[in-house]
Amino acid sequence: PPISRVTASLSAPDIVLSPALSDIHKLFNKMVKQTVESTTSFVRWMRGTCVETPPQYPRDDKEEEPLMMTFYTDISQDPKVLKMMLALGQAV
Repeated sequence: PPISRVTASLSAPDIVLSPALSDIHKLFNKMVKQTVESTTSFVRWMRGTCVETPPQYPRDDKEEEPLMMTFYTDISQDPKVLKMMLALGQAV
């Protein structure tokens, strides 16, 4: 199924797009960003095992928000991913 549908019509002398090109650009940027952010759902395993890493608490303070070890940091900083995100943003 298509990700989105764009209608182009000729209204002399212009070509009218629906939705607007700026809205299409925003949609694709949002989708790319959410795709990368979705990697926060993938919890890392402890070294040499298939056991998920437990939540890490800053300074042994159980009241603070725990830090989950996920793949987001690696994916979001990977030069190939950043290059692809930039290319997709410029392609629209």
